[in-house]
Amino acid sequence: REVIGRQVGHLARLLDDLLDVSRLSLGKVALRCETVDMDRVVDDAIETVRGQIESAGQSLEVRVTPGVTLEGDQTRITQVVANLLN
Repeated sequence: REVIGRQVGHLARLLDDLLDVSRLSLGKVALRCETVDMDRVVDDAIETVRGQIESAGQSLEVRVTPGVTLEGDQTRITQVVANLLN
């Protein structure tokens, strides 16, 4: 169940990414800029790629300076960090 749940999550994110490409090519991407907590971004990105890390037998150690924020679209920034981890 755990593996299936992770795979469904990966497929859903893949579909979202494909839809984003379509929206981008049509000029319909809407960014929701807000103050973004980098701790949360990194945690969410790690959760996105955790299955791939585990299945590859790899480990990941992360050190984030607490309280770091930036202005941007949290979803897009999380995607960028997850892509870098991939």
